[in-house]
Amino acid sequence: MLMNIQFLGPLGALLYLACTWLCIRQIMPGATTETSEGLLKNPAKVLLSMALVLHSLAAITLINTENGYDFSFFHVAVIFSWVMVTVLAIGCMKRPLSNLFLFVLPIAAISLLTPSLSTTVTRNTDQISTGVALHILFSLVAFSLQTLAAIQAVLVLHLMRNLKKHHFNESLRHLPPLQSMEHFMFEIIFWGLLFLLLAIVSGFVFMEDMFAQHLAHKTILSISSALFFSLLLLGRKFWGWRGRKAQRWVWSAYSFLILAYFGSKFVLEILLNRF
Repeated sequence: MLMNIQFLGPLGALLYLACTWLCIRQIMPGATTETSEGLLKNPAKVLLSMALVLHSLAAITLINTENGYDFSFFHVAVIFSWVMVTVLAIGCMKRPLSNLFLFVLPIAAISLLTPSLSTTVTRNTDQISTGVALHILFSLVAFSLQTLAAIQAVLVLHLMRNLKKHHFNESLRHLPPLQSMEHFMFEIIFWGLLFLLLAIVSGFVFMEDMFAQHLAHKTILSISSALFFSLLLLGRKFWGWRGRKAQRWVWSAYSFLILAYFGSKFVLEILLNRF
């Protein structure tokens, strides 16, 4: 099994990076790709499909160990990046979101390399109930969607600044119109908030105590993030929040979420070596 992950991870990472390079070539000066066609051409799609298969096998190998389920920091990061790439690949079928691959694929490549480089001792959990498994799934999908929304917010801000300064460089030609990008960002936030609420509710239903010592900070931070995202959507609907104000709310809400999902886990497992 160790040999499998040593082979699957680096190969999947290499395919992700190759796919990223093909996407970058599409936005380099002299490229002829139009915005409506997106960045993923057939060669990139083939590489992405192959990388996703290897990523799936790597995630299964890392999590489902001989001693039980392993949800340590770097292994969860592999699942998170897999969910994010999968969600984005599905979303690109109906929405012009392929520009996000330029950010997401390198993240996925790094996540596949870190388990083989890490020497951290992991903790296995023999039995996980169906309810807890649903809670974990909802949490991963919520975090993946809001990460995509946060990246989209960066692209929106980049486009706004360049349009305001009348800088029409090569990279802007491959971005959708500003209004469409903001619309897609809020659409992603809506679905991310829905899964975040499902994660919180399922946690209270299926976990023994969501305010236990090892879960209290995650619960409070997750609820805070859900509150900020909810206020952002309400502000968008009733007060027309957009532009820089919306970006600040997105990143404020996302900062709570990233602290809840990875911040405390990184400190405990990586810095303090506690499980």
